Amino acid sequence: MARVLFVTREDITSRTPIGGNVDSDKYMSFVYDVQEIHLQSIIGTQLLEKLYTDITGSTLTGKYETLVNTYIKPFVSFYAVGEYMAFANFSINNGGVYAHESENSVAATRADVNALSQQLIDKAEHWGRRMYDYLSANVSDFPEWNEYQTGDMPKYGDSTRVSWVL
Repeated sequence: MARVLFVTREDITSRTPIGGNVDSDKYMSFVYDVQEIHLQSIIGTQLLEKLYTDITGSTLTGKYETLVNTYIKPFVSFYAVGEYMAFANFSINNGGVYAHESENSVAATRADVNALSQQLIDKAEHWGRRMYDYLSANVSDFPEWNEYQTGDMPKYGDSTRVSWVL
């Protein structure tokens, strides 16, 4: 399946403090990882794949569309930018890893960057809790949320699943 991203550059710049002049290639690479790691741990593999399929097929509607637009987009936006901030000042090129400094400004300290990054991740976690509550309150509308197959990432709260017995 092609890489499906739940958010666009415009979603991120309108929801987060990241400026519109920041090269989106720098932070959009974090979006897919956030979806595959952090989002999947809340909604599980089956629901994530259902949403990917619906978006790819242009069939996202109803409560699934509400889930994506109301909860997933802010969650992914804040989390991706929060993770990007730790790398924002660096470039990795053939010659090595470089830190950038502007002539007209003072670089933020590592502590400042960590604090700002944590604030964004805290906002993402807020949206993650709201998403979990929405899914819990509407569990019958999201049958994929309770589906599990061997090899799937279990959703938050299902981490006690095991596939073997002693």
